[in-house]
Amino acid sequence: MGMRLYYLIFLAFLVTCRDTNSRGGLDIQPKDTLMVSKKEETWMGPEEQAELYLEELSPKADKILQQWTEFGDLEVVFKEMVKTDGEGLIGLSELLLERCRELNESEFPKKFNVTAVKSRLVVINTLAIKLRDLITFQGSTEEEVKQCVLELFEAQNALRRRMEDLLQVSLDEDDFIPKQDN
Repeated sequence: MGMRLYYLIFLAFLVTCRDTNSRGGLDIQPKDTLMVSKKEETWMGPEEQAELYLEELSPKADKILQQWTEFGDLEVVFKEMVKTDGEGLIGLSELLLERCRELNESEFPKKFNVTAVKSRLVVINTLAIKLRDLITFQGSTEEEVKQCVLELFEAQNALRRRMEDLLQVSLDEDDFIPKQDN
């Protein structure tokens, strides 16, 4: 009797798991992943794609930042994120973390060696860690990953705006130190 019961349960399991198409076998549906078909050019929709941009910098800021190669390397990763599909995002998240680390260890230009810039880099680094974890965690949804990428671009643009603001301020430390007559 016990052996028949196990056999019936096994048979019921096979029947319920059977694929409805002509191939036969089990019908295993993947969870919500970042995989995209070859027909799709990007994993984000047009509305979200429009939000992935880096704000323009003034010529003065651009000139200073061109000399800061580590910042340029970080910018390249952001530009690649705009063009990538879901699968490419995995490698870019690791590369983004590496570029953030290199940027934090680099020598900052004098105007940008301030807490306001460094704190924004910490935010970008934190969001990069969040992105990597969302991509590698199987329970996360595509919507959560999209939101994190949008937050990353917002943080990068906030960093760019702050650098631009720092260059607009023409105050120098020497303006506040009284000159002493000898």
